[in-house]
Amino acid sequence: MKEAVLTSHHLSAILPLKPEAFSFSAETLLNLLNQAVVDAGLARMADAVADFSPQGASAVIVLKESHVAVHIWPEHDAATVDIHVCDYMADNLAKARALAELLSAALSDKHDSDLWQELTVSKKTRARAPLAGK
Repeated sequence: MKEAVLTSHHLSAILPLKPEAFSFSAETLLNLLNQAVVDAGLARMADAVADFSPQGASAVIVLKESHVAVHIWPEHDAATVDIHVCDYMADNLAKARALAELLSAALSDKHDSDLWQELTVSKKTRARAPLAGK
């Protein structure tokens, strides 16, 4: 087996909501999230959504590179955003940062990079050949 490095990038923020985002449904949130994923150059694989009563919505997209989740909290005037990408086939940190900028612009009037926390973790691993049929 060949030695390799597995790298994981995590970006997280609590964003103040734009007034129009307070009433986003889960479907609206998913459409916004899908467009941001495409624009950032990431690859969507699957999704899940939920509307909450009396308010709020969540959307999660499973990416080829990992996942992104957005939760609207109207009672807190905020959205929580979690982006996790691995360096699948390439260094994807720039794409994760682009996604963070796109989501900030779509959800908030405040586009301050200081709102985002970033963590990168790397580990040396032994790369295996792909399993047959996978």
